[in-house]
This record gives sequence, structure tokens and C-alpha cells, in this order.
Amino acid sequence: IDRSGSMAGNKMVQAKAAASYIVENLNEGDYFNIVSFDDEMSSFMPDHVAWDAGTEQDALYYISTLYDRGMTDIGGAFHTAIEDFAGNDTTQANIIIFFTDGEATAGLTGTQEILDYIQNQQTYYEVNGLMINTFGIGDYVNQALLSQIASQNNGICEFLLDNELEQMITAFYMKIRNPVLLDISMTFDPPVVSEAYPSPLPNLYLGQQLIVSGRYDTADSVEVTLN
Repeated sequence: IDRSGSMAGNKMVQAKAAASYIVENLNEGDYFNIVSFDDEMSSFMPDHVAWDAGTEQDALYYISTLYDRGMTDIGGAFHTAIEDFAGNDTTQANIIIFFTDGEATAGLTGTQEILDYIQNQQTYYEVNGLMINTFGIGDYVNQALLSQIASQNNGICEFLLDNELEQMITAFYMKIRNPVLLDISMTFDPPVVSEAYPSPLPNLYLGQQLIVSGRYDTADSVEVTLN
């Protein structure tokens, strides 16, 4: 959660409401943490914690104490968040939901250096299969940066109006809260299909459908296998 000074007013109210909604709708067996940032970083807990009634209430209190202040250190925020995934279990959905209303004004400020830093942090902490979803709020976000963070890390990117934050993030979370297939690969037997798209395949969540197109030269019966 971006808590920099530019988040003042309705954006901060919506950000806190969206974060609270996610915490209130976690599933049994989920682990979570909350990172808030300006030019300093703060975490709800030192590491991911299991969701239960107690950690939910503690997290909601943590969210309620957040207020806007300071500058925007995007690199620092990702350092704090990625460290929680050190040596992660790739059979689970490893997800970051990141929202900001501004450009980096503290710490690393260049688009490419932030992108490189995020990848380097994942290598250093041996994090694999991380999905980073980015939400840019208002007119002054670095759209190139947020788009590339998401595309390089198996996520989605959305740009929102100032009053859309709570609605869009809560709807997005309800879509991804029940993953069915992650890091999907598809094979054809016999291998007559080429130029299959989309590539790579997106993750599949409960209630969604997956549409794949491709080319073939000779019509044939094929067995399609999803892994």
C-alpha cells in the first residue's frame, strides 16, 4: 500500500478499505502480510503469517493506523515484500498486489533500475513463480514501470481513476482468491498445433475460462494436456 503524501484524502480511504476487504476475505490456509510504504517501509508482520480470526483483527487494526506522509520508494517496497517469499513453495499461489498513485521519488527512481532490482531481489532470495499485480491510481503514475513489472512477473496491470481503487481491487481479489491452475503449460499429441496463443498461458481461477488459439496444417484428432 502506497501511503505517500499524494495518497491524501479519498485515495487513502479507498486503499485502506480495499486492503481491509482482502484481509476479511482470505481463505483458511492462506498466509499473508501487508507492506505500507512512502520513503520508509513498514510491515504488518516480519514475515507472512497464517490467516485466522486473530491475525485478521490485528491486520485490520494495522490498516486503520495508516496515514499519508512522505515520498515514494517503490524499490524499497518491493525489497520488503519480496523478502517474505524467500525460498517460497511454488505449489502455492505466490502473489503481490501492489498499488501506488505516483512515480518513484525516493531510493531507486529509474524505470529500468527498478525493474532490474525486482528481478535481482527474486534471484537473491530464491523466489520462483511470483505473480506481481500492479494498480496505478490517477494521472501521475509511471505507466511504463507498472506495466513492465506486471508483464515480467506473471501479473496484470490496471490504471484506475482516483475513485475506482476500492471497487477494482476488491473485484480483482475475488477473481484470484481461488486459483485452479498456476504456471500452466499446454501440450498437443500429436504435436500438430503451432503458434499457440496466449503464450505464456495465464493462470486459471475458479469460474474463469481459458481460450487458446493456434495454427495447424493438417486436421487431426489431438489430445490436449494442461499441466
